[in-house]
Amino acid sequence: MPDKDNPRGNRDASRFGRFSRTASFWILIFLIPLLIINTLTNKRQNAEELTYTAFREQLRNDNIQKVTAADVQKAAATYIQPKRFAVVIAGDRKAIEASIQKLNLGPVRILTIDEAMG
Repeated sequence: MPDKDNPRGNRDASRFGRFSRTASFWILIFLIPLLIINTLTNKRQNAEELTYTAFREQLRNDNIQKVTAADVQKAAATYIQPKRFAVVIAGDRKAIEASIQKLNLGPVRILTIDEAMG
């Protein structure tokens, strides 16, 4: 007796068709808004690309040796966003926990391997 939902009798093709339509729908529902949000809120600064050849040229001109600690601090203040950092430390908790607490890195969240791997 033929399937009422699929008059052609090809059940696997029908299931795949429904699956692909459903997958396409959810992709559109989730990915397109994410793309729009990412495009509208993209505030990343475009970093200048330094090729190996340009790097070698800078070395030959001694420009890298001329960089001072103040230059590094200025660049760090401009480009590094500490609020977006996460410090991940793995090891023997008994051996390192006291030392880590002394660093005052902020709130410490301790996870088991199962919790960390999701």
